[in-house]
Amino acid sequence: MDDEKEVRHITASVLTSYGYRVLTAADGAEAVSIYANKRAEIRVVLTDIMMPVVDGVALCRVLRKMNPDVMLIASTGYANESRMQELRSLNLCAVLRKPFSAERLLAALDESISAPQIRSPQPELLCA
Repeated sequence: MDDEKEVRHITASVLTSYGYRVLTAADGAEAVSIYANKRAEIRVVLTDIMMPVVDGVALCRVLRKMNPDVMLIASTGYANESRMQELRSLNLCAVLRKPFSAERLLAALDESISAPQIRSPQPELLCA
C-alpha cells in the first residue's frame, strides 16, 4: 500500500489480524506483476497514490484495463482538488486520507466487499 516498508508491514499486520489474506508490493510495477499472476485470487487493491516507479493513479488505470471490475481503494496524504477529481475519475471504492485509522481502513473494505464474501473464504488483498 505504501512505498514505506514499515507502513506496508503495519497495514498487512492489521488486515491479517482481521482475517484478510494480504499480498504486498513496494511499488506500482511490482503490484501490476502480482496482480497479473494472481488476479483471480485478489478481491481488492489498496494503493498509495504517491509511489516510485509507477504511481497509484497509473496503477489504477493499468488495473482497470486488466480488469474493469477490480475494486480499488487509494490512500493519499496530499489531495488538492485537481488530484481528487483525478481520483474520482478512476471510479475508486474509497479514497483514504492519510493518516487514517485501522477502523477507517476496515470500514472502507467493508463498504467495498459484501459481508457474505468477507466471511468465507477470506478475500485476498494486494497492498501496493
